Amino acid sequence: MFIGPEVKDHFLVADSKSYILSKPHGPITGQRTGELHENEPEKAAKIKEKFEKLLTNAKPLEKVDWNQDSLWKALQKPFNWKVDTHASHLDEEFA
Repeated sequence: MFIGPEVKDHFLVADSKSYILSKPHGPITGQRTGELHENEPEKAAKIKEKFEKLLTNAKPLEKVDWNQDSLWKALQKPFNWKVDTHASHLDEEFA
């Protein structure tokens, strides 16, 4: 895990010519909004360059504060979907 400077905008480069700019969102799982920019290879290349520059300046994180990690918190108290997912019972369900 690496930590670098905080970035204002969040991009996803879909391929070498298209990208998505995420809009700010609250901590709601599975809900994202953004703008799709298709066929803009120059801008996609600049975003990729910026990301690579951020990676080169990032420092390894020496100690992880697990209490701040949302995935770790979710794994500690998993949501009960009321479905038995134990591997030993799967054969019974699909037999």
